Amino acid sequence: NEILTLEEFINKQSLKLTQTSRVFKGQIQETLEGVISSTMNDEVIVDKENEKYRYTKMVTLTTRMLHMIMLTIVIETLKQYEKIFNHYFLNEDDDEEEEEEDLPRLKENTIPQFTIDLIFNDDHKLSLIPTNDGFKDQILTLLLNLETAVDDLPSINLPYLGLETNTISYDDCCQLIHKSKSYLDQVLTALFAHLDKFLNEYRYLEPTLSLEVEKFAQDFDPDGKRSLDDYKKQLSEFYNIQDAVSTKMRMFYNIGLFRLSCRSFKELSSFHMKGLIQALLSHMKKIALKAIG
Repeated sequence: NEILTLEEFINKQSLKLTQTSRVFKGQIQETLEGVISSTMNDEVIVDKENEKYRYTKMVTLTTRMLHMIMLTIVIETLKQYEKIFNHYFLNEDDDEEEEEEDLPRLKENTIPQFTIDLIFNDDHKLSLIPTNDGFKDQILTLLLNLETAVDDLPSINLPYLGLETNTISYDDCCQLIHKSKSYLDQVLTALFAHLDKFLNEYRYLEPTLSLEVEKFAQDFDPDGKRSLDDYKKQLSEFYNIQDAVSTKMRMFYNIGLFRLSCRSFKELSSFHMKGLIQALLSHMKKIALKAIG
């Protein structure tokens, strides 16, 4: 499987949906016209209204047959679309151990479908791009687009007979799409729960990463009265955080559906920690020189 960004996936699936619906609609039009042309006779000129009635019934019957084909296509399309997301979970029979906090367990050694980035946002919180809500909205919007395409399929015109085929209901197809949308919402919530668990494990970084390099040292010891042990303790904390983000944290993690990229976060956080350490050491030196002088 190719690992894609959300934008790449949406563009790819939208194009596929547009092409499929265009082809199927064309096939319906061609089939209906073929049915009529194969049975049309000269009586249409003599009794056009009667022939029109006959052809309307014929078109309706044929459209209902095509509707069954469409229903089968929708069922298979939804099945394949759901499989993109739900195949990362262990089957209930295989899930012998209970995951903490009732998280459904993920299969091991699976290939992710999407890349997602770890960031430290403007609210000084670990977060993701795209966000949970943004990701779900775009994934589920594809199903709304499918529903729109299905609704549009019956509206096929045969103008030379004055016939329209919009009397056939595709409500059963739309109901299946609604059911799939609700199901996928639950699946995506469960998949993101594993990312939330990862974020929670690193929340301890947030207070330190929130410190401002330009202000921290002065705020830490504004009057130069802190002890050497205080400085050593603070520096030790900074070095531990720096080690966590630059050494212990990996460049990426495969977490079910997602390949979580930490590269940019590691680079920015390491740079921030170096700035904090350098600022504290410079302030410490400044205080020491002032005391000597």
